[in-house]
Amino acid sequence: MKHIGLLVNPRSGKGTIRQNLYTIVEYFHRRKCITTVIPVAVKPDMVQALGNQLETFDLLVCCGGDGTLNHTVSTLMKLKNPPPMAYLPMGSTNDFASTLHYSPQLLENCKTALYGQPHLLDLGMFQEEKFFCYIAAFGAFTAVSYSTPQEMKNNLGHMAYILEGLKHLPFNTSISASIQTDEGTLEGDFLYGSFSNSTSIGGFPSPVGKEVVLNDGKFELLLISAPKTLNDFNNLVACVAQQNFSNPYIRFIQTSKLSFSFAHPVDFTLDGEFGGTVTEASLRVIPHAFSIHLPPKAPLQQQALV
Repeated sequence: MKHIGLLVNPRSGKGTIRQNLYTIVEYFHRRKCITTVIPVAVKPDMVQALGNQLETFDLLVCCGGDGTLNHTVSTLMKLKNPPPMAYLPMGSTNDFASTLHYSPQLLENCKTALYGQPHLLDLGMFQEEKFFCYIAAFGAFTAVSYSTPQEMKNNLGHMAYILEGLKHLPFNTSISASIQTDEGTLEGDFLYGSFSNSTSIGGFPSPVGKEVVLNDGKFELLLISAPKTLNDFNNLVACVAQQNFSNPYIRFIQTSKLSFSFAHPVDFTLDGEFGGTVTEASLRVIPHAFSIHLPPKAPLQQQALV
């Protein structure tokens, strides 16, 4: 008989967690599991406050969005004996869940949580202080993910407010940066930059999706340079809106670590939440950092853990 800790963020997504909570608990109960429901909000201190109590569970199931998963993984990384972890994605966007090939069906994901094979995944580290599961980003429209009220996300849909952010982006907005990677140094003016381990960014298919392997020790650096003319800018916006990434202003590099030096303070978002304001930033990959139960189609290079 397994004792399951169900971390529930009732504010994630469209509030469907409240409507489906009984279904989730009943699924585990019928399979001879004892489920303890632990309500949390997407705030680090609410998950972290549980601390070592999480070690008492046979399985910890995170039920929420990308932010809830971030806080759960960040907390488990600090435990001496973290329990096995599973995920029931129920957020607004579920970028990382899309990458992991979770099902749109709740009961199918419950099955994966209970019976799925555990795999070790890479994890990002920002400033040697904060973890991120799938993306750290700066620049154009990144603030939309954490500044848009939840009600607006629910009413408009995630793609709608990303496009809204693009629509109001001033032409002359750019961020001057020097970027050090495994391959050398890049300098220039950028509209956007991200260091990610995901086939989906902001609800859009990532232009580097085919290159993503979740446990290869590398993340993908995506850069969008600032266009030099208004016509180039309009073409770039149209390409992004149409999910066409064959544009000379868009490039990517696979790397295990990098550092940014900015001319002015820049805001970062980590897994869709505010990560801090910096002029210097260091990011790196922690290979095979955490274990999670996954469906069989996730883009991996290794077999399941024994």
